[in-house]
Amino acid sequence: MWDNIREQIENGDYVSARMLLEEEKCLQRDCIDDTFAILDASVYEAEADRVGMFDAIAAGLGVNPFNYELYYMLGCYYLDVNPQQAFLCFENAEYYCNQEEDRDIISKEKQRLEDSGVFVPQLSIIILSYNAKKEMGICLDSIRKYGGAPNSYEVIVIDNASTDGIAEYLKEQEDILLFCNTENVGFPAGCNQGIKMAQPYNDIFLLNNDTIVTPNSIFWLRMGLYENASVGGSGSVTNYASNGQSIVEIFDTTEEYFKYAVSHNIPMENPYEKKYCLTGFAFMIKRTALDAVGLLDERFSPGNYEDNDLSLRLIGAGYQLLLCRNSFIYHFGSRGFAKDRVKYENLMWVNNRKFKEKWGIDYDYYREERREITAYIEDDQTSPLHILEVGCGLGATLGYLQNKYPNAKVYGIELNEQVVSVAQKYIPTIRQGNIETISLEYPEGFFDYIIFGDVLEHLHDPQKVLVRMHKYLKSSGAVIASIPNVLHYTVVLDLLKGNFRYEDSGILDRTHLRFFTYNEIVRMFQESGYVVESVLQKQLVGEVTKEQKEMYDALLKVPNIVPEDELKTFQYLVKARENGA
Repeated sequence: MWDNIREQIENGDYVSARMLLEEEKCLQRDCIDDTFAILDASVYEAEADRVGMFDAIAAGLGVNPFNYELYYMLGCYYLDVNPQQAFLCFENAEYYCNQEEDRDIISKEKQRLEDSGVFVPQLSIIILSYNAKKEMGICLDSIRKYGGAPNSYEVIVIDNASTDGIAEYLKEQEDILLFCNTENVGFPAGCNQGIKMAQPYNDIFLLNNDTIVTPNSIFWLRMGLYENASVGGSGSVTNYASNGQSIVEIFDTTEEYFKYAVSHNIPMENPYEKKYCLTGFAFMIKRTALDAVGLLDERFSPGNYEDNDLSLRLIGAGYQLLLCRNSFIYHFGSRGFAKDRVKYENLMWVNNRKFKEKWGIDYDYYREERREITAYIEDDQTSPLHILEVGCGLGATLGYLQNKYPNAKVYGIELNEQVVSVAQKYIPTIRQGNIETISLEYPEGFFDYIIFGDVLEHLHDPQKVLVRMHKYLKSSGAVIASIPNVLHYTVVLDLLKGNFRYEDSGILDRTHLRFFTYNEIVRMFQESGYVVESVLQKQLVGEVTKEQKEMYDALLKVPNIVPEDELKTFQYLVKARENGA
């Protein structure tokens, strides 16, 4: 079908080939296949158009993610800028290649890189096993099918004294290294056993046994791991995870998620999101980085928070953590600790305390990535925004914004000194200080957005702070804030019974100094010189007792009472601009 274009390329007539290619793009857009993409990329390469070459390869792999010629061309694309990534591409091309003559060419290219000193370690996949025979079988089969070249990895399984017969099954698997514990030593200790069994120079991939590896997911994790020398760890997106690693798409079957993975595990223009933490369900770690910071901390046994701890140690040692959005791995979830919800919640509480003792910070309090707030920022993704977050915690929200807007510059102010000492390793522009007293050295009219995520209620004089921030906001800029609603029915009903009890978190957080209703929020912004552009309600309606239901129904009958939605609103999300802007 594309013989005429191929002939022009073979003759070195790239001008004619380009004309034919562009004609076909216009006339037969739906008929363009991976073969056409190879021709298109070849001409872009001859034209020294790297952007066009990359886009053509990505389009081709979107059609056929198993095309070895496209991976070979991707290796050529990376050859001069990142030889390690080029090596990985050639390795993947060799793995998919079914033509002996072409395989020889690819192998020679790999060998040439090795002879020039390019080294990419093999991978040791560490899997913990405990009473999940079916899931383990699915996981191992997926690695065999989609883990890449068999000589590029080894699989090490640590069985933690399972009782469902899985150990016998594992002993029959000839392509894994297996160690069976006589007692359950927990997740961190078990992973450490696996790491010690691994080949000494291999990179490490901690993989839950309730996962399904999808085509090219491991390949793109390795590409992320070698994006640059400072990367210490990479992680996948999935259907079931915290930490902003879950995709927004929801499907009904594993087959649909698998189809999603095939179409998304391809080259992307900006596939990486810098994170301060990666979850341990699929966590790839550069061996040199792991050697620098040490093994998983076994104080967190039987499990949870060891991945957070390792992440912060890597960040503290100067390494980057990358979430690879072009690597999707399916995660069944809730197959281990979370089966017994009470036991799981108790374990989380205990390990949170251990984490706080070690790091001096309440991790859960400062880790949140506020997507509902960032949704208020709707600029073009190429915009060179300046964004300040007051009360930025560990910088999770700023990191998300930095990824979404690659040309943006993000800044943070955080009161907790210990949190800042960690966060600055992740985002250097975070400063420690109290927004009510700190000396601000930003230029006037500098910020497009200033974010107050659950901050204003903690201040002695929030209105004074809002007035102060006028100076640093562009005339077209906006303030975005989330503020709890003291008029939520749970507070009102308790107040009618004479109670106003402070709590560790929530609307009556004991650290709150100010309390707001919708009317008072609007009034505060207006009196501070802003126009409230929009207000969204975040409602949180839980189970109610019979007494609460009776009181609530009676409350609704009071004359001139506020609209019912204000009683159900737990938090308001506000976007405001300067008056006259």
